[in-house]
Amino acid sequence: MFASAHKAFWIIQGTSRIDFKPTLRYVFMAGEGRKAIFRYDSHGHLTEILHDALLTSVLRDPHSGELVSVSTADCTLRFHRNGPLVERHTVASSTDGGMLAVFDYTSDSNLRLSSIEVTMSFRLSKRNAFILASQI
Repeated sequence: MFASAHKAFWIIQGTSRIDFKPTLRYVFMAGEGRKAIFRYDSHGHLTEILHDALLTSVLRDPHSGELVSVSTADCTLRFHRNGPLVERHTVASSTDGGMLAVFDYTSDSNLRLSSIEVTMSFRLSKRNAFILASQI
């Protein structure tokens, strides 16, 4: 049990499997009446987080266990790998007409990040175009 700066107590339940990989099952913030539930696959990898009726899904490659995507109802983050390195990271949002951001990463021969190229495209709804024009 932990106390936050807001004097609310948090109740945290976790388990430890026979292979001693700890897994957090849920966090309950008693003072706020909020709860986060965590779900795992048979390998102990996080697959879902349910927090305040918002479901976040985590998808991993079944063979390597590498993170492939994280998604909610409004947004999806996708990771494209070349071995251990992330080559491309895409963010797609479905809110307000949609947005797509693509981050391309290049590395040198020592596997250090050498450059990032970002490409963004989005469609503005009439409401957001009016707000944007009025702020200029």
